[in-house]
Amino acid sequence: SACSGTVLAPRVVLTAAHCTLDEVSGMLRDPAEYRVVTGTVNWSLPEGRQVSTVTQLIPYPKFVAGTSRDGFGDAALLVLATPTTVPSIPIAKSQRFLRLGTSARIAGWGMTYFEQEGFTRALVWAKTKVDGARCEGLWGRVCAVDFPKFKAGACFGDSGGPLFAHDPKRGWVEFGI
Repeated sequence: SACSGTVLAPRVVLTAAHCTLDEVSGMLRDPAEYRVVTGTVNWSLPEGRQVSTVTQLIPYPKFVAGTSRDGFGDAALLVLATPTTVPSIPIAKSQRFLRLGTSARIAGWGMTYFEQEGFTRALVWAKTKVDGARCEGLWGRVCAVDFPKFKAGACFGDSGGPLFAHDPKRGWVEFGI
């Protein structure tokens, strides 16, 4: 499977915890199975692309897939074998971006239409709005929708990708996965 992520430091990528677990057994996958591509907006082109193996997977310890708590703490870190030269993305320092109606962007290489075969090769930045503090009946989730059109949102393959908002002082900051 493929997931998106965000460079937090030269050897650290933030992604979703469910991207690090075997879907059947729920066990942590082998880090050797992973390749992380950075430095390009089109992962299929060699120009500027940096590929690294992963030495360690660190899911949030309280994340439990396939339960009523599924989604809670769905975050993980990937430790890269070799550092990337890609600039890191800062994490939001406050919860102000969680307010209803906040303009944001979702970034990822996920599918862009129903029943798409394979993943999108070029990075997609979808405009979105925060649609409340309670999502899918669970507190602590943020619904992101293409308001008022309701035609776009996170798609299969976007898991682990960032939910960004623009901070006037810090530029683009990540406030969700």
